[in-house]
Amino acid sequence: MVDNFGIWTLEEDYSLYPKEKWCDMDYVANYINEQGYVPKTSMASLIEMVLLHFTGEVEDNDMFAPMYRQNNMINISNLSAFVEASGGFKEFDYEV
Repeated sequence: MVDNFGIWTLEEDYSLYPKEKWCDMDYVANYINEQGYVPKTSMASLIEMVLLHFTGEVEDNDMFAPMYRQNNMINISNLSAFVEASGGFKEFDYEV
């Protein structure tokens, strides 16, 4: 959830949180939770790195641009394919 100041907070249980209020960070956090991955850094850091690399890949390759968003939301199936092809979440679990 993003507050009035634009700060994202991880929800403890996304099944109780209405999807209408989810942002891209929430969709990715829910996906990470579903996969059972526990970040070594923080959930926010992991999500930011995944999104940073995924959007960079999309920007570098225009043919991937339509795959980035679907119905104005992050396309989780394409993001998951990108993460898997990159070696999994562990490849993005670092802080700079």
